[in-house]
Amino acid sequence: MENVKRRAGFKAERLDDDSPLAVLDDHGDAEPLDDAEQAKIIQELSEMNEKSNYLYRALLFFMLSLVFIVYMTPIPAYLAGTHPENHLTMFFSPHHHEHTHEDLIYLPAAPFYLFFFLIQGGLVFAAAYETAERLNIVKIPSKAYPLQPHRFGTAPDWLAPALEDIRLAPSEKEKKDGEGKGERVATRVGGRLVYVIFLTVLSTPLPLLTFGAGSFTNAGWWAITPAVLTVVSLVEWWIGKVTSETQGLATMKYSYRGA
Repeated sequence: MENVKRRAGFKAERLDDDSPLAVLDDHGDAEPLDDAEQAKIIQELSEMNEKSNYLYRALLFFMLSLVFIVYMTPIPAYLAGTHPENHLTMFFSPHHHEHTHEDLIYLPAAPFYLFFFLIQGGLVFAAAYETAERLNIVKIPSKAYPLQPHRFGTAPDWLAPALEDIRLAPSEKEKKDGEGKGERVATRVGGRLVYVIFLTVLSTPLPLLTFGAGSFTNAGWWAITPAVLTVVSLVEWWIGKVTSETQGLATMKYSYRGA
């Protein structure tokens, strides 16, 4: 490594001996990289990225699992009737007469919570299942011919055509050329990320509707889902960006160490 640092330049002295970047330098007057050494550096970078990606996805899976468990904790209290918000209070009365407590309608909250849990909890479970597949915890079932796997990971087969048809707004050049449909989003950012973003979008209406109904505490409770799925989308986007850049290095040839 000392010989490598000497060849790479004085700035390489500040790099960690174990880092594959230690052989790269900002100076273009150093000795050229041969193909074998270049391939070794790229391979080490790829291995480092894979380890980091696994750690990030493991943390995401833990976070999603924790949210799913938290959403399940009030269910026993709702079913037993001991929850502080065990009933929903609704008020229906004409405006032309005096209102009394008899105009209040009390509805059990358990069916509503279970229905909302099926929506938000189902979206969290879908994102966790997608992350688990990336961690090789679960496997996507193989399909018999003539069925073909789609590029949206663990998304249901019936949802794949809709995800495939999501497009970006057409550019001015596309409009001039008569191509008004625009580029497919799955082609630009990847099918798996499109699926996670789709789950994030689906999770937003419920907390917004709950907030509009005046139940601000419950709106914040159900807003945990879009918040967590947004974090998952951002992390997956960053992982995809770094992976794409690393793979791009393998197709390029550098003639100096400062590349």
